[in-house]
Amino acid sequence: PDGAGPFGAILTDQQLPDSDYRETVARVVAAASAAPGTPPVVALTSIGDLGVALDALAQGAQDYVVKSEMSTEVLQRALRYAVER
Repeated sequence: PDGAGPFGAILTDQQLPDSDYRETVARVVAAASAAPGTPPVVALTSIGDLGVALDALAQGAQDYVVKSEMSTEVLQRALRYAVER
């Protein structure tokens, strides 16, 4: 963290048991906006569909990562870019 709040970024899985994937990111972004420093949200998805990814961005996520394509480098880059934005 850079002193703006307790979290540098928030990772959220779009497929939470108590939420529809279309609502998950919006709910997490809303909660994050209430946190000190408003940490950016990066969505993790198992659905490798461009529409789902664009939906996450439209809901307020700064970036998204498809789990099947995730590596240390991909995750670090997504988090770095989200924080820098």
